[in-house]
Formats: sequence, structure tokens, C-alpha cells
Amino acid sequence: MPVSANLVVEPKHGEVRFQKINSTIGNFGGGRLMTGSVQECIGLPIEAIQVVYIPVNGFTGSDQFTLNGGPGNGFNKTIAWRIQVE
Repeated sequence: MPVSANLVVEPKHGEVRFQKINSTIGNFGGGRLMTGSVQECIGLPIEAIQVVYIPVNGFTGSDQFTLNGGPGNGFNKTIAWRIQVE
């Protein structure tokens, strides 16, 4: 399934870039499996999206953005991110 992500609310003090990467299904959340996942899936290859936040040159403080994404099969989720730039 093709994975996708869309920026819903842009950050005020930087930009967000998405990059498709190849990864594997792993243990999320400090060694616990995510709800609904099964042990047999660990290690299987998946297409994922890496989210990269780039602050405006010289900016320090907090910024936030909201994105929507997922595997494109009705399981998309909207997530708000808060970033602290030091």
C-alpha cells in the first residue's frame, strides 16, 4: 500500500519536509507492540515517511504543526506536533 502524509497546519517558524524511506516493522513505544499489531509482523519491510522539521535560521523557542497521514487505506490519522528548538 502506498503511504502518504499531508501538512494540515504549517509551522510558523520553519518548514516541514516529508521523505519516503524503507523501514521495518518494529517494537514501538519502548518495546511494546502497538495495539492491533501481531508479533509475526516484527522485522517485515514497510514503506514509511520520515518527517523533518527545519527551523528558520536563528529561531529558538517552540513551534508546532499538524499532519495527516497513513497507509492510504482508510487508516490515516491526524497528529499535532510541538517542537522545542534550542
